[in-house]
Amino acid sequence: GSEAWLMDHWGISADGIVAAAHELRS
Repeated sequence: GSEAWLMDHWGISADGIVAAAHELRS
């Protein structure tokens, strides 16, 4: 899916995305 290329492009994991999202919303 689109998430796969995003993770490969940014070199981050799904957990990293979740953590970043929580930080941005807090």
